[in-house]
Amino acid sequence: MTQLTLHPLLAYSQHELVPGLCTALMWDMRDPPTAARPTSAPHLTLSAHELAEPATAPPMPSLRIMCGVFPQSPDPASGTDWTMEVRATSSSAGLTLGDVLGAVYEGLAVPLVHAEWDALCEKQQKRIGEVFDRRWREAADPAGVRARGVIRADCLLFHTLFGGLAMSFETSRSCVLIVRRPPPVRN
Repeated sequence: MTQLTLHPLLAYSQHELVPGLCTALMWDMRDPPTAARPTSAPHLTLSAHELAEPATAPPMPSLRIMCGVFPQSPDPASGTDWTMEVRATSSSAGLTLGDVLGAVYEGLAVPLVHAEWDALCEKQQKRIGEVFDRRWREAADPAGVRARGVIRADCLLFHTLFGGLAMSFETSRSCVLIVRRPPPVRN
């Protein structure tokens, strides 16, 4: 089987690329992919050309992204699997950087279903509820955001920064999403 390599902006590194960062991409996953910035040029967002670059070598038509931070589905047969399936938007070129970032962004925007919420312990519900309350109160359209309810990104609590993707050792064409928390604000 061919070794699959991730685009350098997606790949997690166990070594710091810049102080405090083990990924070449700075991105709060609650923001659209167009807000992502390379750590090498943090004053710039990714260009349309960069977002169109192949996400993998060799090019792949699809990729599965998993994240161990998400609660396990109470019923795997319910269709509430939190695994993100990324499919290429352009059939000829394979997955692009934009396809992967877009799938992560959209996957985190999915509202929780009642069974998922009910499967959380009381402490998790309280912490996630506090994040949700802060999010809807700070939104441009508080009523609309509140009506939509808790989304998967709320379950990340404060670990909303992209930490990179690491290839899964268990499943082919699968990656593990690494999340991180913003550094503390220094006065």
